[in-house]
Order: sequence, then C-alpha cells, then structure tokens
Amino acid sequence: MKALVRALAQVLTGGALVLLARGARAQQDDQVYHWETPDTGWFELQMLNAFVLASDTPYRRFSGAETRQGLEQHFVEVEYGLTDRWSAGVYADFELPPSDTFRYSGVRVESNYRFFDRYQRIVELALHAEVLVPRPSSGAGEELETRLILQRDFSDLRVIANPGFALPLSGDTSEGLEFSVAAGVYYRRFWRVQPALEYFAEFGSVADPSPASEQRHVLYPGARVYLAPGLSWLVSVGIGLNDASDRWLLRGLLSYEFPTVRPADQMR
Repeated sequence: MKALVRALAQVLTGGALVLLARGARAQQDDQVYHWETPDTGWFELQMLNAFVLASDTPYRRFSGAETRQGLEQHFVEVEYGLTDRWSAGVYADFELPPSDTFRYSGVRVESNYRFFDRYQRIVELALHAEVLVPRPSSGAGEELETRLILQRDFSDLRVIANPGFALPLSGDTSEGLEFSVAAGVYYRRFWRVQPALEYFAEFGSVADPSPASEQRHVLYPGARVYLAPGLSWLVSVGIGLNDASDRWLLRGLLSYEFPTVRPADQMR
C-alpha cells in the first residue's frame, strides 16, 4: 500500500513538473497512439510516468537488478504539427532503476501521418514511426518501430488498435522483426472524467514467435481526467496477465496542447 501511495504521489509530482517546464525493447513505452495530431504550427507536450509496483521479470539494463520491481520510467515528449496531417516529435527517456540513481536513458525521434479526413472512411487511419537511440551504457541497441493507428468512434465509445513492428538496428539483431499490439477503448460521454481500458501485448519475433508463457500481456483499466482546456491526465493501473509480465504497474500520462504557438500566417 505504501508503494502505491508513493508511486501515485510521484505521478502527480511528475505532472506538475511538466506544467512548470511547459511536460528490451530498450524501454517499454505502454502508450496507445490516437489518430489526431496537432494542427499546423501547434505544439503538444506529454509526460508519461510508469512505476513497476510488483514484478518477477528480470531487469536487464543499467543496474543489473534481479527484477523490475521498483523501476520508475519517465518519458517527456514535444510534438509539433508540420501540417494538419503530419506531425514530428522527440522523446527524452529517463528511468530510476531498482536500487540505483535517476538517469537519462535515451532519445526517440517520431513522426505521425494521418490519411484522409475524419469520417471519410469506415476507420480513421494513420501511421506512426519512431527511431529509438538509447544511451550506450544501457546495453540496448537502436530500434525502428512502426505502428498503424486504426480508430473508430461508435457514438460516445472510441476504439483504437495499434498493431506494430519493431526492427533492431544494432546490438542483438538475431530476433529480427518483432510484432506487438496496443489497443484501447474509451467512453467519452462525460467531459470531465472518461473511463478507459487499454491493452498491450508483445509476441516476439515474427519469424519465430515466443511461446505464450513468454509473451508480455498487460491490461490497464483507468480514466482520462480533463483538468482544463487542452490539459488532460490519463491515469491507470497495469495488471500483468501472465508470468512474463510485470504483476502491477501504475501509469500516468499528462498531455497539454499549446494552441497559441503558430506561424504568423496562421494567426489571422
């Protein structure tokens, strides 16, 4: 219980820092990507904080800890709308390993492109791509990840699926192309608090999928809270669905959009 209270306090603190600062896969980034992108010339800031409350899975990075229990992960992203369909962004990754010190762990460069306009097709379609460049001392290699963003609204219910592939560019490349899925269901009837359920799965190599017992499957029930116009906070509890997954996690995703940072010809 103390670990849960401490982690919740750190999520809140991390969110406040984003506002003040304006907020293996080498590092697991459990995030469902939505079809929407910032408008031309608009910035969006995000901070994702994740806390591993209970886990038996090994930690293979900086500290050499026996398990991931106690691990804290923090991702800070800025995304910019190049056009009304195309955005580019950069992530900075940080983590506090079990029984070790807080440190920078890598950077990601990403881009999102939306196909078609809203409601032109049965499913809203976009493509997400990112390159991960970890800190050399982390023991991980560079990686290219691509995800399809499939989104459909059924009245107040939004359904999203992100099937994706990751290709290691350096380090141990023997696994080859790896397949994963992120998905979410969001009930948007209420403006202030919107229930959410997200799911993440990693299946291993496409050529030689991992046995079911070694795959990673995590379910995140939670809610998105709208704190102010342009400011939202998605908080959820992760539940590992098998022995290869962390048993309990706590995650907070704070997002803020700056609609005033625009080119001069967009201000009229």
